[in-house]
Amino acid sequence: MRKNLIIIGSIAILMLLLTTTVCGFFGAWVEEAIEATRRYVIAKNYENLIKERIDIFKNIKEIILKNPPLHISEIRGVMNLFIEILQPLCVTGIIITGIYLIFLSGSPTGRAKAKNAFMMMIFAMALISVSPYILMLFFSFSHSITQNILTHAPENSEKYFTRTSEYLLNMAKDIIGSDSNPMETPMGVERPAMPFLLLSYLLLEVTILILKLRYFIVMVLASIFPLSILLYSFLSSRGIGRLLLEQTILWTLAQVAMALVFITVAIGISITDVIRTMDISDTIILAMEIAGIIILMFTPFVVARSFRGFLP
Repeated sequence: MRKNLIIIGSIAILMLLLTTTVCGFFGAWVEEAIEATRRYVIAKNYENLIKERIDIFKNIKEIILKNPPLHISEIRGVMNLFIEILQPLCVTGIIITGIYLIFLSGSPTGRAKAKNAFMMMIFAMALISVSPYILMLFFSFSHSITQNILTHAPENSEKYFTRTSEYLLNMAKDIIGSDSNPMETPMGVERPAMPFLLLSYLLLEVTILILKLRYFIVMVLASIFPLSILLYSFLSSRGIGRLLLEQTILWTLAQVAMALVFITVAIGISITDVIRTMDISDTIILAMEIAGIIILMFTPFVVARSFRGFLP
């Protein structure tokens, strides 16, 4: 009896050890499989996001050329509202000033100021009435210059701004796929791969957002363009009016500057591609492409900041 108990106990211990070993083996295998799947899913999500941005970036010329259409209700409605409010104000000011000049006596300085205000109100009312058409002509002028510049860009020049992200994405995918001992992060991706994934995505996403930001700023400034004209017409409010008019002009013409940066970077990188046989490092070309994208990002802000104060 005792011998049987010893045999049964030995078998139980053996089964327990065997079960623990098998469970440990399969547990490690399952954990590794889950981690591999998680890495694949995250890499795939980033890859899809980046490819979407690359597809958008293929139309970067059209995005640079785009200005808000003044005929849409959101813009024209606000402009018409300002015109309907400001025109009666100008007419009222003209009548009051005219009565002062005709029927009331005053000092020579006061009458000179009244005459100047009278002329400025007539001038402002005329410009406010045709402000949508002035803006339309200005947008057309800026669009034509930008389009003419972009026609000189090399063929398929968009690729010089997207292949950097593709290269960084491939590097990240190689790291994620080849590392058998992942260093966990909260997102489940190896730390060495994260900078490449993020940089690849941000280079495109931030540039697209800045292009959209320029479009939005121009749309807002276009909507209040009649008010900007009125504010600029009087000395007491000229500072605010000058700022609004200058920013309207500069943010619109920023597309011209971006077109110049675009073709300059594209031509420069295309030349390095041609002379790549002269032992130019791929790292240097990659750095040039990244620098070109960053310069393109900051161009609207540089234009809006650097050329302020040109109006009298």
